[in-house]
Amino acid sequence: MFIDDLVRRFGHRKLLLFANSRSRCDRLFALLRQHGYLQQSTYLHYSNLKPRQRQEVERLFQRQAQALCIATSTLELGIDVGDVDAVVLYEPPESVTTFVQRLGRANRQTQTTTFWGICRGPRAGEQLLQFLALCRQAQQGVVEAVRLLSLPSVLVQQVLSCLYEHKTLSPATLHALTFHQAEVLEILIPALEERHWLRRAAVHPGQDIWHGGWRYAEALLARQIWSNFPDTETLYTLEVDGEAVADLQPRSHGN
Repeated sequence: MFIDDLVRRFGHRKLLLFANSRSRCDRLFALLRQHGYLQQSTYLHYSNLKPRQRQEVERLFQRQAQALCIATSTLELGIDVGDVDAVVLYEPPESVTTFVQRLGRANRQTQTTTFWGICRGPRAGEQLLQFLALCRQAQQGVVEAVRLLSLPSVLVQQVLSCLYEHKTLSPATLHALTFHQAEVLEILIPALEERHWLRRAAVHPGQDIWHGGWRYAEALLARQIWSNFPDTETLYTLEVDGEAVADLQPRSHGN
């Protein structure tokens, strides 16, 4: 087994295995908990666990001399999990930022970083190219541009919902909706115009109103303007006060 080889042949003692969804984590945990050299010290860490359960996993993993922890993004940043000496990526992540964050969990006491990437299925060749591209971009310090960091998706949804209610948007309407986020609004409106969610129409000099653009019309027909969740295979978890209370099932076009 691959994990056994990493421990016995390569001498790795503490391993973090990142997967891109909770369902994949569940399948890997069920397999590795039943088979292999580290089956008695294999742990699972993701958002569906209650905070106390996650803290217990972190404590046990940190104290073990040899252990494996399977996780999603919950262990990418900010949590002390001890001396991890290798990271395993089960399929490539979707961004350079995530790639760098996951690799940064290992080898913090040395100048080198050891990671292993797993490619699988009919897309294995494509995944290998993704890993190579991620490595190259990370080495060159190239990461994704961060756009509209101060603009929460909820505000976009509010603007579009307001457009649905009033059919058009005026400066007065937008000010009433977002009077406490005027600076964000100055970024939001041009961005929505650029992406064809809004279409500007001049009624009087210096007084513009906005209609829905073609993307707004498409989303309206598809009943998608009320959702912040994109089409994805990822299972989302709804948390209240740090406790998982529901799962939001994956959806895709046509569902």
